[in-house]
Amino acid sequence: MGDADDVIVEGASVKDTQDWSTKTDGASFIPGTSDAADQYEITLVDPRQIEVGQHIVLKNVDGGDETVKVVNQLLDEITVEFTAAVTLQDTGNLTSLSGTFSSSGQTLTGSGSALDTEITGRTVIKADPGGGAEYRIIRRVNSATSAVLETAFSGDLSADTAEKVTIDVDAIASQQNGIRIETTASNYNVRNCDTRSNVGNQIIDAGGTNPSIRQNRGHVTENSGFGTINAGGGGPFNVTITHGLAVQPALDDISVISNVNPTADPGNIWVDTLTSTQFNINCRNDPVSNMSMAWRVAISPA
Repeated sequence: MGDADDVIVEGASVKDTQDWSTKTDGASFIPGTSDAADQYEITLVDPRQIEVGQHIVLKNVDGGDETVKVVNQLLDEITVEFTAAVTLQDTGNLTSLSGTFSSSGQTLTGSGSALDTEITGRTVIKADPGGGAEYRIIRRVNSATSAVLETAFSGDLSADTAEKVTIDVDAIASQQNGIRIETTASNYNVRNCDTRSNVGNQIIDAGGTNPSIRQNRGHVTENSGFGTINAGGGGPFNVTITHGLAVQPALDDISVISNVNPTADPGNIWVDTLTSTQFNINCRNDPVSNMSMAWRVAISPA
């Protein structure tokens, strides 16, 4: 946000979309070698939350884990770019399917199979129609014993076994910043936005004029809790509080109060030593009994 005046940003979702958990058996592929541009096409069993420009990790795709960039996507098919030439292999990535299979052209029929639970999304299978192992993509599952292949095997299967080729997919948070506010912005209000999971900063305020940044997920500007000033020991009598805010609060952003009546008069109570992560609550005298302090911090609009 730059050269902006009297701007309200409310309810925006600017979080890194790669805050998802590992997608088990999340991708499938026909083994082969990446092209001259170090790219290769794979099928996503679950394409949700994966978009062009993101980086993801393909687990054990070539005997090890590879970080790739998604450079093209068409529904559940994506083209990924490796950092160097790789050969994608099925070793360690094969899972036997239940039952046996026969095929007639693109029609795949199982006996004792469980295609409706073992195949999720477009998945590559490996089977031998008689002249050696071949790979084909199951395009659609109709039932536990019926599916449609994208292309037919070179010869029909006849009560043959089959395996599926799948790998796990991990997310890599790669979006650096959620919202950046330049020094030329003024009178701006950023509230109720979702800025979680960015690699660098959720919100960067470079120092605009008259800001109000409140109640944004991932960019904490309000927090509260308890701390205890321990009695005895000759002092100093204080407790260090970790405030958990995204920015350093000012003194007038902090309020504290004791929720107990200590044995002795603690004298003056004050806050000092403010940093980007902590502040101290102090009392002048030994309270004789431990004194619990409730605190609240809320960054005030300028």
